[in-house]
Amino acid sequence: MIITSTEIIYMIITILAVGYIFMDFFKIKSTEIQELSRAGREEFFLSVITISPAIILHELGHKFTALILGFNATFYMNALGLLVGIVLKFMNSPIIFFIPAYVSVGGVGTTFGQKFADVLIPLAGPLMNGLLYLISLIITKYELVKGKWYLSFWASKKINLFLMILNMIPFPGTDGYHFFRALFRLFVM
Repeated sequence: MIITSTEIIYMIITILAVGYIFMDFFKIKSTEIQELSRAGREEFFLSVITISPAIILHELGHKFTALILGFNATFYMNALGLLVGIVLKFMNSPIIFFIPAYVSVGGVGTTFGQKFADVLIPLAGPLMNGLLYLISLIITKYELVKGKWYLSFWASKKINLFLMILNMIPFPGTDGYHFFRALFRLFVM
């Protein structure tokens, strides 16, 4: 099975948690009590459809690249990371930084082909964010959508560019670190 039922459950929990954590970034002004409830649901929905694809598709980029290259790969939600995000939201932190999910890839290779695969797998997530950035850029540049959908794609453009750049910084734990380490192993070791 390409995606297990456990992975689907992890993805749903990740999507809901991330939607909740970032819903304040999509504030809708309202004064009446009934409208506040509707506005809260709309903020949550906008957060889910804007931010979740950046995270879930990033991780699925890793997973499917690994599977195509013959490795085992499993999607996991990062419960501690999601908890950190929720705590930062409750603290009204101006910066919310956490790792909501990850893909575990089994079987580090020793042949040139396997080492080359180790280079491609960490690169796949940031490349997915780059693709989502380009799609959002085109949609916003040519104003292919209006209203809240324009806001969603505008935010998606910013989020995906940020995630692409952040993940390529060669700091331990990031895709950039794994990419450059694998690149070093490919040509030096």
